Amino acid sequence: SMQNGLVNLSLDNERISYYVHCQSFDLNSREHNLYLFKNLTTEISRQEIDLWKNAIRLISHELNNSLAPITSMANSAQKILHSNKNLNMLPDLIETIQVRTDRLKSFLVEYADFARLPAPKKEAISLSKFIKNVIHLCPFQVKGEVPQMDLDIDPAQMEQVLINLYKNALESGSDEAQITMSFESRTHSMIIIVMDRGPGMTEHQLQKALLPFFSTKQTGSGLGLSLCNEIVTAHNGTLRLQNRTDSGLEIRLTLPA
Repeated sequence: SMQNGLVNLSLDNERISYYVHCQSFDLNSREHNLYLFKNLTTEISRQEIDLWKNAIRLISHELNNSLAPITSMANSAQKILHSNKNLNMLPDLIETIQVRTDRLKSFLVEYADFARLPAPKKEAISLSKFIKNVIHLCPFQVKGEVPQMDLDIDPAQMEQVLINLYKNALESGSDEAQITMSFESRTHSMIIIVMDRGPGMTEHQLQKALLPFFSTKQTGSGLGLSLCNEIVTAHNGTLRLQNRTDSGLEIRLTLPA
């Protein structure tokens, strides 16, 4: 069998990224596992600079696309007012300007929220209570018992992580009933495992999935998984992606307990 995925670690407040490839094989009638680790930290740093440049171009393009017609319509409205003719056209012009400005505002808010992610306001919260709140927002299928323990987290930010993961799984084409959440309790950590039955990711997508502005969707902002990773890293945790054996994606979210 073969498994691969992207692993992000935090060392002395610096992020280190590895692409891990695991291949099992038989030797002298015994099964062995070969692990290959590729350090992507430098490559990802270079790609992030390119992505930020693309983001600036994208935002400039979006601003120009909105401001040009808004300016044109404002000029038309001004001419109508000065000439006192075709006043019946004003409501449509004003409504169109309003729609365009609302769209531009939501676009900018999405990117601004990512750029100014606040430090987590951690509090000790029961894991079972936290998961119960999440289920009200997104109907994950919970597998097994929720461990009885407390986590030191920012509940609002971690809720956002799980909402994003659920939304991504749904948008990938996974059946809602196949989007599951399970838990692995370790001595000093808690692992929340989110799985779906979508198409999974290509090796190229796995390597870039946590980069800001990288999206597998044509209309995606490319901030979903990147934002999740930023939040988890701020909690001194790790987020790991890997494909499942029979299609689908598995995301392992490790938090200190």
